[in-house]
Amino acid sequence: MKPIFLDYGENLPEIAAREISSCANPQNALLVFPNKRPGYFAAKYLSEKKGPIISPKIFSQDEFIDELFSNLKDKTIKVKRFYDPDLAAVLMFDLKKEFHSFLNKKEGEAENPFLLAWAMRMISAFEECKIASVEPKRLRKFDFLSSPDKSADSLNKKFERFSDLYEKFYFLCADKGFYTRAMKYSCLAERSKDCAEYCLSFEKAVFGGFFVLNKSEKIILQEIAENGNSLFIYGDSPLLEGKSVHDRPKKELKREKPKIKFVKCLSRQHEVFELKKELGCSDGASKKSFGQDNAVIIPESSYLPPALEIVFPNISEFNISAGYSLKMTPIYGLFLALENLFGSLNAQKEFSARSYFSFAFHPYIKNFKANKGKENAEKTRMAFQNLRDYAAKEKISFISLKELSDLGGSEVKEINESLIAPFLNSSSLGEFCEAAEDFIDSISFYSTGNLHPYWNYFPSIMKEKAQEIKNSLLSKVSFKNTKEYVSFFNSYCSASAYPFSGSPVRGLQGLGFLESRNLKFEKIYFLGFCENIFPSVKKEDEILPYEARLELGLSTYKEKSEIYSYYFERLIYSSKEAVFFYTQDDESGLSPFGEKLKWDYEKEKIKYEERFSLSPVSFAPYKIKPVKKTDKMKDFLKSQIYSYSSLDAYLSCGLKFYYSKVLRLGEEDELMSEREPKEIGEALHKILEKFFFMKGFESPYKEKIIIMEKALKEVSDKILKDKETNGISYMEYFQIRKRCFDFLNFHEKDRSKFKILEGEKEIHFEINVKGHVFKLKSRLDRIDDRDGEIVVCDYKTGGLDFKKYIPKASVEKDGLPEIFQGNKNKIGSLQLPVYCMAAETIYKSKEINASIITLGLPQIKEDLLFKKEDNRPAKLKIYKEAVSLALDEIVGCDSFNPAEDEKECEYCPFARFCNIYNS
Repeated sequence: MKPIFLDYGENLPEIAAREISSCANPQNALLVFPNKRPGYFAAKYLSEKKGPIISPKIFSQDEFIDELFSNLKDKTIKVKRFYDPDLAAVLMFDLKKEFHSFLNKKEGEAENPFLLAWAMRMISAFEECKIASVEPKRLRKFDFLSSPDKSADSLNKKFERFSDLYEKFYFLCADKGFYTRAMKYSCLAERSKDCAEYCLSFEKAVFGGFFVLNKSEKIILQEIAENGNSLFIYGDSPLLEGKSVHDRPKKELKREKPKIKFVKCLSRQHEVFELKKELGCSDGASKKSFGQDNAVIIPESSYLPPALEIVFPNISEFNISAGYSLKMTPIYGLFLALENLFGSLNAQKEFSARSYFSFAFHPYIKNFKANKGKENAEKTRMAFQNLRDYAAKEKISFISLKELSDLGGSEVKEINESLIAPFLNSSSLGEFCEAAEDFIDSISFYSTGNLHPYWNYFPSIMKEKAQEIKNSLLSKVSFKNTKEYVSFFNSYCSASAYPFSGSPVRGLQGLGFLESRNLKFEKIYFLGFCENIFPSVKKEDEILPYEARLELGLSTYKEKSEIYSYYFERLIYSSKEAVFFYTQDDESGLSPFGEKLKWDYEKEKIKYEERFSLSPVSFAPYKIKPVKKTDKMKDFLKSQIYSYSSLDAYLSCGLKFYYSKVLRLGEEDELMSEREPKEIGEALHKILEKFFFMKGFESPYKEKIIIMEKALKEVSDKILKDKETNGISYMEYFQIRKRCFDFLNFHEKDRSKFKILEGEKEIHFEINVKGHVFKLKSRLDRIDDRDGEIVVCDYKTGGLDFKKYIPKASVEKDGLPEIFQGNKNKIGSLQLPVYCMAAETIYKSKEINASIITLGLPQIKEDLLFKKEDNRPAKLKIYKEAVSLALDEIVGCDSFNPAEDEKECEYCPFARFCNIYNS
């Protein structure tokens, strides 16, 4: 039959159905499309035209090949069910020597995860070659290109090449009955005449929408095209030239430009909200109805979750055939948390506390009902929260399952023993997959996970994947550690997606781009029309480079781009209206297909609409409101004991003081996956404290060294208990040790004559301000007697400038009353003045000074508050006045005011509270 070439706007499934309906017996007809979706629409059109009838045989391309293979294969061929891991096993076990040789590895040298990853890549490359009917001898001249080792020495080595592996792999697969997709195509290409004869058994065989064929497909379809009962229907396009079984006729192609609109957005979620607006949907209103001739194109699965939550609940009837990726589901996220947990396991069989609680606070774990579902999930949540608070308070970085169970109680113990421990006992992939199945079942039975709206779909997919691996030839493979098992399992599951069920030919259609092939819609809404999303074409190829692909007749990135171009043009120019949503940011902009569309319209002077949708969020600066002080608050504030830190907090921001000192709110203690600089500093502080109490400063230099070593050991044995086995802890230990002896040398150099009077001294004192007596306290690291001068020393393990710890020069220049009326941040820190005031209460007849000894700089240094040339009494008087004014304002001012300097808000832990307070 003469092929049909359709203009833009003609409906391919409808025309194919019309051709079938002209048969005397439509049920004895064959209809084949490249993908499934057009078949549903063709069946609908056929039933509308002919009424209730027995449907003809309608196949997607791969279904058609499966049908041919099952009918035409040699009777001696025994086909067995297999999974992808079985194919990897053929390379890893049956071709072990050749596979290792190709990878330039000795047997036993490479780890199984490395071999598995390469096996999967190799199989993908093999399948491309096989489906294109590439003979091994044609591959041999490209062997050096496909080797993972491209060095000159590698090219001269006599090891088995890609082509030999390729040939032996398919020989063994056939012998085992593992007939892959490419093997079926290749086998049928060799028996193309039988394929054509099979099609002759139908009254009419219609093939619609085929574009860009691999060699096997071309051989099969060319033979079928010779049949008198075969009809091929193409969506015409200039891109079809040389890409189909039939020659494209030389005719003018009719193409009417649809009305198009581009909507530029700030983010993907913003795109979805704009889609909702374009559809005319609103929350609380009645659901909108759409016919099957409206489609939302979803080119990337990350758009599906927000669309399901924001758009589709407002639609009365819809069908989503775009797959919901397993990677975006809570159950997959739980397995990622497991991977992270086992990846943190150290040599002492301890888990990182941060990784453990990341796993524990996953919704499916913290809502686990202990005692086989008999207990309330609230008990589990409380147990984990208490355990987490304890770990943070005690600064626990790593902890064993036994310690966690002992500290956490029965709920935590049950989870550790039933959900975590079984994975640790896995010695093979098969055993791991059994543990994974039990894990999912336990979550299903004893957690609130089964209340999740999509629970029934995704855990069952992961269980199926576990069963595939368990029942495959890889089930006996062992990995080095548990993390590698979880990592492989997650990688194996990551490509899976769940296609939502719905009426395929009714309501608003939600389709992936390639699922929209050969379909016609009146109006199209295209999400993710961004350059980094659409078209999804990658140039990189690890196994077969571009030059080899050209020579072998394999598809290249250029050909894949042509496929996108062809189906995109057919989709858009067959519609009457199209709206494109895209995100404009530093990483992305409009798709190149969009730029081409604009150029085409501009050339023909056709207008298109374009708008930039602003976010509904306001970016206007807001004014933070103060918090009024009640009489009760003022009474409370008068009764408090103040330190320099509370005064500094008030001077920097009144609201910060209110949240931290009045409401007693604080940042949650962080879990330590590794020690932070602050923790190292605290350790150094404790060592110097012990050194003082061991009379280290009073001893001869040689004894000082011994005492310092002893103090160092006592502290490090508690804080760095894993220093002998953990490389990071070992380095931290030597970092602390070096700084301790740096300090000792710093002290010995020109301070050994100083007499150290006190260490870690806490002083309580009072100050009278306008008739009210305020209580203050200070904890002093060290008090020296330096030739009659009392110097209060404070150790700082950070590397901040000394000026951060003293009053600013503006205190003396600008006058305190003026400063307190304006920006109190100009005062600076009152730490050292408060320390001097504290020391004065004990050493009343002595001159008082204070210093900062900075341990966190490359060179340890000391800075004094008062220099020799200073008018010390005058300065100290001003500083004392600043303290008095601060205390007076704390209890006397009518409100807690926000910071005058916005820089104070940048790292403030209460910044969100200010937003909430003003919302």
